[in-house]
Amino acid sequence: MSYFHLKAAMAGKNISIKDISESTGISQKNLASKIDSGRFSIEEAEQIQKTFFQDMKIECLFQSECL
Repeated sequence: MSYFHLKAAMAGKNISIKDISESTGISQKNLASKIDSGRFSIEEAEQIQKTFFQDMKIECLFQSECL
């Protein structure tokens, strides 16, 4: 399960994997893998949402559907 909404939000705000990698301390390679596999911890997801996407609900970023 890929994080489609996270990828779209990143593109919309011109946020790169490198930007998130530097903020979270997750290597770019591991971060890309986590985005593609859909395997972030709750803590990682919260940190990404609070740092880069405060205007979006965390559920919208890290679920396959956003209601």
